[in-house]
Order: sequence, then structure tokens, then C-alpha cells
Amino acid sequence: MSDSLQPQFAEVLTLIKTAQQKVIATANQELIKLYWSIGKYISDRLATSEWCKKAIEQLAATPLARLFDANWELFRNTMPSLQ
Repeated sequence: MSDSLQPQFAEVLTLIKTAQQKVIATANQELIKLYWSIGKYISDRLATSEWCKKAIEQLAATPLARLFDANWELFRNTMPSLQ
């Protein structure tokens, strides 16, 4: 490959990496929105007494909880009503 083409390919790789970083940032923003929405949903249900500790424990046993396993203990530890 000609040395004169190397900078052009470097520019293309930079474009690809920049686009990948934007996709990751957008996905992370959407996940954060999702987590906030889930937290608000649960918080609202707890605040209106529609849910109780048992409902949270049942939710913890669902596949949904496994998706958020790393954050689940943090959530449980920060919810005073679950202590």
C-alpha cells in the first residue's frame, strides 16, 4: 500500500471511532433515562402504598432484576423502607 494512502485511511478510522463513541454515549444516555424511569415508577408505587416490601422482593426475583443485578444491592441499600 502506498504511503500516501496511509493518512486517508487514518482519517477514515478516526471517523469510525468518533461515530462509535457517539453511539456508545447515546446508548448510555438512554440507559440512564431508563434507570431513572424504573426508579421513579417504583418510587411512585411505594409512595402511594400500592406496593409493599413483598412486591419489591418479588421484583428482585424476576429476570428484570438480573439485568440490573450490579445496581440492585445499591438500590436496596438506599431504600430506607426496605431496611
